[in-house]
Amino acid sequence: MGHGRQPRRHIGSRAIESRCLPPELLYVGFGRASASAVRAVVIVVGVLYVLMGLLAFADPTLFGLLPTGFTGFDIGFHLIVGLGALALALVPASRTTGTTAVGSDRR
Repeated sequence: MGHGRQPRRHIGSRAIESRCLPPELLYVGFGRASASAVRAVVIVVGVLYVLMGLLAFADPTLFGLLPTGFTGFDIGFHLIVGLGALALALVPASRTTGTTAVGSDRR
């Protein structure tokens, strides 16, 4: 009884995505984080997503880290989101000197 093999537990890229990244994203999104902290977290997320998307071209299971492989949609999603995050993080922030209410006159 019970001599069957136990399923192997995979801890890999999905664990990073679901357990490590959300706290950092929540902190910089809702906490009092500096612009440089927000930029750093978004860069890390972008690099990880692009890296996972590129590695999935070589091996959809990310060299045994995932029990099931990435699909074409997963690869495209990771590449698009990763590149988008990097683009947003690396574009300089616009600096405004003042704002006016919509419909107000400047005289």
